[in-house]
Amino acid sequence: MDLLKSSLVALDSSHWADLIKAATSPSSAMRAKARAFPAQLLAQGCVPLLCWHHFEELLAIEDDAIVDARLAFIESLPFIAWIQSLDEPHGFGAITDVVAAEAMAICDGADTPLAVRDQARARLVRFGSGLDAIGPDRWVWHLLRPDILERNICSRTITAIAPVKFMDGSTPVRALMAQSLRSADEVKVQFAAMTRMLTGEIARHGDRRIENPQDLAATFCADTAQLAPWSSASVGEFVIGVAEAQGVRAEEITPEMTVDQLGELGVFRSKLRIIAEKTGHTVDELWQRVRMDQCPHWIIEDGLGRYRPALAERRGSDLNDGYLAVLAAYADHLYVDKRKAENFRQASGKAPALNALIGRIWKAAHYADIPQQLAEVAA
Repeated sequence: MDLLKSSLVALDSSHWADLIKAATSPSSAMRAKARAFPAQLLAQGCVPLLCWHHFEELLAIEDDAIVDARLAFIESLPFIAWIQSLDEPHGFGAITDVVAAEAMAICDGADTPLAVRDQARARLVRFGSGLDAIGPDRWVWHLLRPDILERNICSRTITAIAPVKFMDGSTPVRALMAQSLRSADEVKVQFAAMTRMLTGEIARHGDRRIENPQDLAATFCADTAQLAPWSSASVGEFVIGVAEAQGVRAEEITPEMTVDQLGELGVFRSKLRIIAEKTGHTVDELWQRVRMDQCPHWIIEDGLGRYRPALAERRGSDLNDGYLAVLAAYADHLYVDKRKAENFRQASGKAPALNALIGRIWKAAHYADIPQQLAEVAA
């Protein structure tokens, strides 16, 4: 296969699960059809693309036999592509590796999102057999499962709380900083109201597997209260202190900056702190040289976040789906579920920077439909 002419196809994790289930079915017809699927893709010049977040979904179950069957199937694949970790031994990479590769590209001189994407893809995408990617010691993956299951539970908390707005994000930071500090008693009343509001929000829209929304809301608000803004000399001092802790210098807080914009910059700088060691650059260097609007992953996350349709339930799996959505910049074809497909559809009409970066976005009811879909595009 000519790798320069091949197309990278990132399947949805549900397609992989269904494919592997069919490949291990008692039905010989189903097994044959499933076993032929990878060869069909390769014959069409399409290489399956995997990353760590696929495995987070495939291994987040209690059944040892199913987990082993999934690992064995991936091992058996003669030729795949994967987003590699930038750390030795370069196994499956995660969103942190994507962010690091983009930061490295910018530090190397790439100055547009397209140039960043192309240079990052050269660092990230690796080809080989499934065994090359999985590694010779399958048992190691079984050891990772408790951590994966724990992360799965944490994801439910994040998706339940992260989208909740406790204040108007369009408020100018200067207006926030001009406010007077509340007393400790007033803060207690405010946090009690926040806890009630958040409890209702989690109960209505959080992952249905969250057993006690009130406990979750109370824990979050109690942790937030530990920031103790009333111990600062002023609201302005508190805001600057929080911003600086995230890597945003006081002089970067401009008069026109909104609360949302400051929050986004703080989150982005925090990401750069996490991945700095992978890049070989210092945190300060990354903070000075890497901007959000240069990074493909941020453009995709921002576009999808701004134009996300209202969801009756924010599932824990939505967090992983968001990480997998970033593959839209690195795969020629990305398969997503119905919810994420609608998210991309709404964002694509309103975020031109997003459209310039991504490949084709697909949804398919069944993995067996995929070769025909790809054939129709190639025709």
